[in-house]
Amino acid sequence: MSSVRATGAGYHVPFTEVVLLTIVAAKPIWDGLYWFSPAKWLYHFLLLFFGFVCLAGARINQDFLQPDRRQTTAATWGLAICIVYAAYMALLYAAHGRERGTTEILFKVLDPFLVFWLIYYLPKANLRYAAVAYACIVIFGNALLFPTNMGWADWGDARTFKGAYFFKTDLAFSVVTSLLMLMMIARDRVNPLIALALVVGGVEVLLSNARMNYLLFGIVVLLIVRESRLALRTLAPLGISFAILGALVYWQYSSSHVLGFDFSDPAAFTQGRTKTWEIDIQEGLMKFSPLEWLVGNGLNYDNEVVAHHAGLQERFDSHNETLHTLLTQGIAGFILYLGAWWGIYRCAIGWTTNSILRRRARVSIVILVLQSLTASISLSTVKTWPIILVLLLMMGESERERAEA
Repeated sequence: MSSVRATGAGYHVPFTEVVLLTIVAAKPIWDGLYWFSPAKWLYHFLLLFFGFVCLAGARINQDFLQPDRRQTTAATWGLAICIVYAAYMALLYAAHGRERGTTEILFKVLDPFLVFWLIYYLPKANLRYAAVAYACIVIFGNALLFPTNMGWADWGDARTFKGAYFFKTDLAFSVVTSLLMLMMIARDRVNPLIALALVVGGVEVLLSNARMNYLLFGIVVLLIVRESRLALRTLAPLGISFAILGALVYWQYSSSHVLGFDFSDPAAFTQGRTKTWEIDIQEGLMKFSPLEWLVGNGLNYDNEVVAHHAGLQERFDSHNETLHTLLTQGIAGFILYLGAWWGIYRCAIGWTTNSILRRRARVSIVILVLQSLTASISLSTVKTWPIILVLLLMMGESERERAEA
């Protein structure tokens, strides 16, 4: 396994590492400032600046992590694939210019890989503190917006809770992944913080009307119940008590207009996604030339084809990661994109032999794949960042285990 820095009581945590962890923890706050465009650029400038300062300091202080040969090979291949993918995306952007893509789209797609490799070689044993703060801000911070108009939005006839985010799906997915982070730190124990987070987070997901995340939340709950090893006599009264509390909160803030599960009208059930997918396939992919099948038609093409053929003033992306990637980057980009995710996953999973940590990392990937069925996840760092943080957190918890052994 990799050699790790000791994290005992005598270890002095560098100021720059404290700042970097604070910046990571504050990501949900900056996500809530979506309406102020310069905020995200300032955030990433601070993240990159202090990240590189920490890397330089780690080199000087010999705290730079030295993976073993197997991990070095995985990291070399993973980093190489990410670099090739970044170069490919830059070439696509240069070829089409701003007519078929923006710098913001380019940055959103590449951002999770940049963050992963920025933090990969840094000691991560203290990342748990940033992760707990991150999760609490997401779950409990957004819950403070229940009584306010700011936390709500109307989607047709449905009144949905979105918290401080722009989309209801962003809130729900952030809640689900935050619960996964808390459980990764707690291992197989359900403490009062996690119990309360389950109740509050569950209510937020229900009120968001983000129905795919009902499934994702259920997966995380089943994982928690399966691995918590709570006896039924303990689980039953605890579950009933918190279920009653959750039901009261839900009753207080729920609307009579919610998104149901009427499958008789697919377009209505998917909120227009089936129409979007049909246009993407019939008017986009089916009319591609061989070259366009290979390299796509520009980073913003899925928005263009739907707007043009649906006669819409407002542009909408594919709401499906596979369709979005094929339309904008082609088969070559799709393969490289999957390769980049596979590369960082292999690097992370090889860092530990702890079955619990590895299982939760796998669940995070399953959650990401399921969410990608109804969302273009690469266009939202709100959806890709939490998965990167889960993978890095798994590595950090493994480092902490070995340091304490």
